[in-house]
Amino acid sequence: MIVALALLSLGMPAQAGAACPAEIVEPERRFSGIYVDDFEGQRFFEGAAGIGDLDFRARPIVNFEPDIVGVGKRFGITQRANGLAYRVKFKGVMRSRGTVEPPAPPCGYGHLGGAGRRIDLAAVESIELLGPVR
Repeated sequence: MIVALALLSLGMPAQAGAACPAEIVEPERRFSGIYVDDFEGQRFFEGAAGIGDLDFRARPIVNFEPDIVGVGKRFGITQRANGLAYRVKFKGVMRSRGTVEPPAPPCGYGHLGGAGRRIDLAAVESIELLGPVR
């Protein structure tokens, strides 16, 4: 009920009881790119090499929410802060509902279902702190 009210206040349909499109789960593979850990907006930009490559208007939004301190400790990551970017290489599994734009809540991923895709982390190969994105 609270989620439905929050969605309606944002102009989004609540779709109570509506069925979500079938989830597509791709095979596990290796990823490389930039992870941005931001307040309610963790995102992954596959193929990006640095902060200058980030396009926050790009679609689909790819939600990726690793415990950056937990998985990054062996790479020298000791604390979390909003707005930081990291160069990462890892193995993971991509999930989507088959659309570029996220389906209506509750079928999307991430904060308020705002992402069209999500990556589940399987194993980290490397993490490098790049610094703040803004």
